[in-house]
Amino acid sequence: MYTALGTLGYRSYHMIEVPKPANKKNRHLNCWLEALQYKVNGVGQPYVPKDFDKILQDYSVRSISMRFQTN
Repeated sequence: MYTALGTLGYRSYHMIEVPKPANKKNRHLNCWLEALQYKVNGVGQPYVPKDFDKILQDYSVRSISMRFQTN
């Protein structure tokens, strides 16, 4: 899916984006870990859409299942 979306000209977010230099600088891994800590362990604050916007703002689509958001 990631490759297909790229072929169509979309900037797609997939977890293989996390280790890229710009994303390391923007702490993507730390953000995902914070989201998981809350979702799985109830530690920290819930991630809301504006928090995910910080991670995904430079991408036009996502090619991963996002099940971290709370209602």
